[in-house]
Amino acid sequence: MRSSHQRKKWWTGPWPWRTDRNVEGGPLGSGGQPFQWGFGVHATSELEFLLPSFARAFQTRLGLDQIAGDGGCVRAKIIVGPSSGKPAFESPLIVGSTDSFDSGRLSLDQPASGSKRLTLYVDAARDGRPAAADPFGIRATFDWLEPLVELDPEKVQGEIFRRAPT
Repeated sequence: MRSSHQRKKWWTGPWPWRTDRNVEGGPLGSGGQPFQWGFGVHATSELEFLLPSFARAFQTRLGLDQIAGDGGCVRAKIIVGPSSGKPAFESPLIVGSTDSFDSGRLSLDQPASGSKRLTLYVDAARDGRPAAADPFGIRATFDWLEPLVELDPEKVQGEIFRRAPT
């Protein structure tokens, strides 16, 4: 699985994405629960993954990281296919780290062959934010929590047999 990361900032800050940590290097946590793996980002952020053709579904939990406390205001989207496509999942406006959300199982039907594209996008929701939300996305520290890609077991086995001699 290959990934790329793009940040579209309207307020600057040195917040690189992190694997299995929040953007400040601490443990992942949201909704009052710790999480073992995932991606910590600062909104606005876009993580793009090219998945194998035998990827069948994707599911994750998501939310503002515990370091946001009662601040931060974001909206998250999961896009299957071109990043300009319609989201397969769109979160409600998330304010504070009290709750985490489940994307549910999202089918990765397209295309039937070749690589599949998955984009995890989070926006520091400037439009429609409540008056009490942080200005400028200051505490928009966001986590993609325990993401899972479901693979077709028969196709994985076929790929292993194909590659085993090499």
